[in-house]
Amino acid sequence: MNVVHKYPLQITVEQTVQMPVTAHVIHADAQHGTPTLWAIHSDPAASEPRRFYIFGTGHQFERTIDGHHLGHRGSVLLQNGGLVLHIFEAVPEPPF
Repeated sequence: MNVVHKYPLQITVEQTVQMPVTAHVIHADAQHGTPTLWAIHSDPAASEPRRFYIFGTGHQFERTIDGHHLGHRGSVLLQNGGLVLHIFEAVPEPPF
């Protein structure tokens, strides 16, 4: 059976979040002033570390880090929209 779980994030450029292997991020937003991801999955037993990056609007960053593509997972508005953070996940780089 599938269940939606939430994963609060720290406001830092890089972090690792332990998530089930089957987790699929479906939404990003702020909850009580904290950037948060919601992911759907069915088996919380098999988990893996997943790397997420947060960049503010106007901040420069590379689209690949350590051979991994940064896939956009969502954007979060904080401080009544005065601060917009964009959340990316390091995923294997797609073949060209």
